[in-house]
Amino acid sequence: MPIILLLVILIVAGVLFFVKKTNNQTPTNNKNLITNDKKEPVFDSNKYKTLVRGLFARLSPANPADAQQVKKELLDITVSKEFKEVHFELVMASASLEDYSLSRDEKSLTKAKTILDKLKKDYTWLSDKSL
Repeated sequence: MPIILLLVILIVAGVLFFVKKTNNQTPTNNKNLITNDKKEPVFDSNKYKTLVRGLFARLSPANPADAQQVKKELLDITVSKEFKEVHFELVMASASLEDYSLSRDEKSLTKAKTILDKLKKDYTWLSDKSL
């Protein structure tokens, strides 16, 4: 249990460091959702929602093996302040599913399910297929 707690703390610290670091960088690949022009960079929230909706669909307690890849992809995305909380929660859910896939610890699975259910409720766009 202390190892899982330590892993979660390290992941949270890494996410916070990464989000802060990437907010100061110029996008270098197509997963970055900030467009460059001569004015201030503009974050494309529709592209972000579309990309993250696809990743959210892959986060499933029935298939926890994909969680590590989803987490990696989430960490590669540049995030605006508007989506920082939902993004953090998605990373935490993927980390919990990843922990479950490695250890079969039911507490990790329960935590992941709780986070995913809350995300579905609080951010309906994550599971809205019509957008």
